[in-house]
Amino acid sequence: MLKMIEVFADKCPKSTLLNGPFGGDDKAFDRLLGPSGILTRTSLIIASTDGRVTHYSRTDAGKVYQQVLDMQLNFLDPYTGGEVWKK
Repeated sequence: MLKMIEVFADKCPKSTLLNGPFGGDDKAFDRLLGPSGILTRTSLIIASTDGRVTHYSRTDAGKVYQQVLDMQLNFLDPYTGGEVWKK
């Protein structure tokens, strides 16, 4: 989710997220990005409204968290030849 928001330069429209990774599943969307969603409660993302469109952006904490996740995936992923698999 954080990666998709990054692709849109930290200004990802709600409709793009809802119809993309969530496949239109409102409940799943709300669990992650709704007002009481896990990414919202942990302050990894913020939502802002521009007219009638809601945009999602990563906070500084969200950017750091994403870097840590990327590093861990690169370290452990057997398909990219992560560090663990080279030994």
